[in-house]
Amino acid sequence: MLVIFLLGVFNLSESLKVIANEKIKRILGKSSNNIFIGILTGIIATAVLDSSSVAIIMIITMVNSELMSSKQSYGIILGSNIGTAVGSQINENHSGEKEINKKPLSI
Repeated sequence: MLVIFLLGVFNLSESLKVIANEKIKRILGKSSNNIFIGILTGIIATAVLDSSSVAIIMIITMVNSELMSSKQSYGIILGSNIGTAVGSQINENHSGEKEINKKPLSI
């Protein structure tokens, strides 16, 4: 299973190298040069994709295909993890279960 996963990541990375152009690099650069904008981008990507794993795998393939640097990816990955934590808290608080001793934020 791991080999199939790694093969898929490698193939995605190679495909991105072929189809990527300067416009895509410029857009990715603008959304990840500043750490705070990168975090916001990661939160939004996680909300749209509804999975931090998918968002992080996409970032890994973009770094591997040299569309962005590893330094640029740190903020987006951090934002992805923050988006997952916030999303799980929202889902937990709106699940319909009412407990007397429920913690407001159980991180």
